[in-house]
Amino acid sequence: MYAQNSSETVTAQPTQRQAMLNGVLVQAKLLQAKGFDVDIHLFAQNKANTSEGTDWSYWNNVPEDEPGTQVLTTFIRESAEADIPLWLFDTYDQ
Repeated sequence: MYAQNSSETVTAQPTQRQAMLNGVLVQAKLLQAKGFDVDIHLFAQNKANTSEGTDWSYWNNVPEDEPGTQVLTTFIRESAEADIPLWLFDTYDQ
């Protein structure tokens, strides 16, 4: 991610992304335990080539070869196990 200057790129490593998603899941489970109906909406689009300059995706070309794949599939599995619907916006092209 960068803010109008690609030389100031910031990258979140897969372990950091996993920690962020774990935090989302913890909060969703807490709300669910309090009786709320909870859905998670995950934005995973690559917007690096736009003025936003942020790549939110978990893989670029071949998901099987990307480190973010394990992060995302773990999150999807754990959301399903917690009975929390997950909505994903992505732009993966095969």
